Amino acid sequence: MFSLRDANDRFVTRVVSHRSRRLSPLDVASRLSSQFWLVVRHDLGCYVFGDTWRKYAYHAYSKPYTRVPAHLVGMAFGFLNERWISDAATRPSVSAPALRSTLVAAAAALLACVFAPLSDYRDAESWPPWANGLFITFSRPLWAAALGVVATACAAGRLPRVDAFLAHPAWTPLARLTFGAYLMHPVVIKWFAGTATAPYHFSPHYMVSCAMLNAACAFALAAALWLAVEKPGMRLAAAVAGGGNAARRGESGRGG
Repeated sequence: MFSLRDANDRFVTRVVSHRSRRLSPLDVASRLSSQFWLVVRHDLGCYVFGDTWRKYAYHAYSKPYTRVPAHLVGMAFGFLNERWISDAATRPSVSAPALRSTLVAAAAALLACVFAPLSDYRDAESWPPWANGLFITFSRPLWAAALGVVATACAAGRLPRVDAFLAHPAWTPLARLTFGAYLMHPVVIKWFAGTATAPYHFSPHYMVSCAMLNAACAFALAAALWLAVEKPGMRLAAAVAGGGNAARRGESGRGG
């Protein structure tokens, strides 16, 4: 099934696959070290109400070279899983205790990525540059690796209940809109911020209300994007694939 995310994944896979043998740990280390240097050099931080976050948003937040390590981790899991899914003989044998330990570590990593910055909020901008550097540099790859562990365990049939929940058909509509919402949510947030007529007044009620409104608008725009772009693209891809399959069948029939 064709979607914007499918097209992106296929393109990235084709581009990276023929270079994967040349992608060494040194390449990944150089990207991580350069990001750590960037954070320390410009005094970037995670406290969103301070000057360190403003500098982080400018120098690093949305830059491709700071996001690529997490993408590399995700693609590494994809390549490894594809290998043992296509060849059961290469499937790794992991004992139950080792699997539990790995899953606990993955859960701890996910929680740490979410809650670790709280200490920098209770005492505003109290983290030293090296702490900001470690968190900003490794939080995204660590998040991707933890999700990769969970996804791999589900694909291997080691987490049947989690797999059944995540693969439930009820998620299908949201799954089709997720990438569009990912593309649209910055537009929604920036539009509301740019057209605000008064300063924000932060409170739990206000934050929940804003989050719900932003999510609703982002998914509404994603639905429009799906109807205008992705759905026609799916039909076109199906028609092209059907024509190509018919042509190949015809050639094989003539050859026979």
